[in-house]
Amino acid sequence: MHEKGGKRHEVPCHPSIEQNLNVWITAAGIARDKKGPLFCSMGKGDRLGDRAMSRFDMLHMIKRRAGGRWSPLFHLLPYP
Repeated sequence: MHEKGGKRHEVPCHPSIEQNLNVWITAAGIARDKKGPLFCSMGKGDRLGDRAMSRFDMLHMIKRRAGGRWSPLFHLLPYP
């Protein structure tokens, strides 16, 4: 991960997550764009947009995927 000022920060993750991220980066065609967002907004249809996905869109996606399984924990999050 690249932070402000060009600092590089490595974030450890489970090997299966690393594998899935590599598959996503290849499938999304974003491997060459080092400064672009990892998760892009969706355009019309199935096209990826140019902008980064907002944190609210990300939370909405997580809630939708989790169904009712994590609902008791959502009140602890700092945003709706």
